[in-house]
Amino acid sequence: MIAFGGPEKTPLLGRSFPRSKRASRQTVNRPLQALQSAKAVVAGATGGVGREIVKLLLAKNVPTTALVRDPAAAAGKLPSTERGLTIVKGDVYRSDTLPAAVQGSNVMLIATGINPAKDPWGPYTVEFQGVRNLLRCGKDAGILKVILVSSRGVDFFPLNVFIGALFFKKRGEEAVQRSSIDYTIPHLKPSSGPR
Repeated sequence: MIAFGGPEKTPLLGRSFPRSKRASRQTVNRPLQALQSAKAVVAGATGGVGREIVKLLLAKNVPTTALVRDPAAAAGKLPSTERGLTIVKGDVYRSDTLPAAVQGSNVMLIATGINPAKDPWGPYTVEFQGVRNLLRCGKDAGILKVILVSSRGVDFFPLNVFIGALFFKKRGEEAVQRSSIDYTIPHLKPSSGPR
C-alpha cells in the first residue's frame, strides 16, 4: 500500500520524504482514501531513478504504467509486464502522446532527466515544458497526486551555469507547485552517472 498524507511526512514505498510546503487547495476537500487503491504512471521510467520507482511500485503490487519513448528498448530495461506493468509509448514534450499513458491512473511520478551535452534544448523541453504537459494531461485525467523527483541544488545559482539544466528543473518544480494537484517534490542527491 502506498500512503499519502499526514502532517509531517509522506511515506512512499517505505521511504519518507518531507511533505510539500504548500498543499494544494483541493487537498482539504479531496479524501486521500482514494489513493489506497493507487494506479501509477511513471514518466522517465527507463532512467536510473525511474527504473527503481517502477520496481518498488510493482513490489507493492501497484498497477504501473511506464511512459517511454521506445517501448522495445524499455522492455529490456524494465521488469516483466506480467507483474502488472504496462509500457506505453509517449514523449513528455509531445502532449498528444500522453493521454494514453495517463488515463486510468491516479498517481503520477515524474522522474525525467536530460543530458544537456547531448541535447542543449533538453532541459527546457523535458524539465520544464514536459512537466507542464504532464500536469495538464494529469489534471484532465483526474490525477490526485504528483511526485516530481527533483535534484538538490536547484536553488543554488552557480550550478545553473551548466546550460540551465537545474534552472529549468526549478521551473518544472514551480509548475507543479502552481498546479491544482496535490504534490510532493523530493530532492535527490545528484549521481555520478548510471549504475
